[in-house]
Amino acid sequence: MNYSQYLNGEKAFRTIIYSKFPSRKKYQVSDNKTSLALEFETKFGDIVIYATIIGTWFNKLPFAKKELENCVTDCENIYKTNQNLLIVGDLNTSFLENEMQYCINKETTKTIENLIDKLIKLNYNIHIRINKYKNLYDNYII
Repeated sequence: MNYSQYLNGEKAFRTIIYSKFPSRKKYQVSDNKTSLALEFETKFGDIVIYATIIGTWFNKLPFAKKELENCVTDCENIYKTNQNLLIVGDLNTSFLENEMQYCINKETTKTIENLIDKLIKLNYNIHIRINKYKNLYDNYII
């Protein structure tokens, strides 16, 4: 989809990271229209925030599948350089069984869970019993 055309000539930003602190490094990502990875210096060490969208058109293929593949590839590549990785964005998934209607499909959710298990080790969303913001469809994985 040409988002600039969709937005009547306005510049399209699909993923943005706002910070009052300047980033130290911008990582290369598979699709810079969908994902962004910036490294920041913190008192806890350097961290990378990887922001993305999986399922721009929800479950319409091939978009959702390609965005998922890009997310996994990007995160694995970033992790080789910096293991302090935060994955944030609209992942169109939920880790709660009673919210599967918000997921693209179970395979997508399982792929994201596997990525977290492999790289991140900590998924805050999995501990949420009720997602009071479920209408926003946004997930933040730290």
